[in-house]
Amino acid sequence: MEPDDENGLVKLISRMEIKVDDKASCTRIFIDGIMVDQELRKEKISKLSSIVSQHHIVRAHLLRVQRDLVKHIGTGAIFEGRDIGTVVFPKAPLKIFVTANSRTRAQRRFEEIQKAHGTATFDEILESIEKRDDRDKNRTTAPMQKAADAEVIDTSNMTIDEVMDKTLDLINVAQKKYQGAQLW
Repeated sequence: MEPDDENGLVKLISRMEIKVDDKASCTRIFIDGIMVDQELRKEKISKLSSIVSQHHIVRAHLLRVQRDLVKHIGTGAIFEGRDIGTVVFPKAPLKIFVTANSRTRAQRRFEEIQKAHGTATFDEILESIEKRDDRDKNRTTAPMQKAADAEVIDTSNMTIDEVMDKTLDLINVAQKKYQGAQLW
């Protein structure tokens, strides 16, 4: 199926059984009984998700799926995505807009791909990141943008430990302040 086949994508999504197992030390996502956690992180999926998410009908179906997932997981769920804080959960008590400049993101992705014995070059990755950013910022349905009330963490010059410390500080403050808050 092609990523621009909106009707085909809607049919596919409506037939999928998406389940979450949050009993383990980390949440696992299953589609039709197959664990897809690692697949969702692959570069090909990242590129396709940006293309597929441009379709209004597809976004509407996925919005329902995402909100159903948080009902299953309950409070304390952490979601990531380019429209999570503005469209999916606009009333979430804590929204963190994580960013970094495109060269830093490309370098991090390049290092990940090298560890996995991938073949993409730094320049190819940088170009892909910049195209995706442009596509996601300019799509008509749920464009990527920072929510007005989001906390911003620019990770361009931060270590992973510094990012985690900042994130955990924000979570701790929010947990005390917003227990039982509505998400959408």
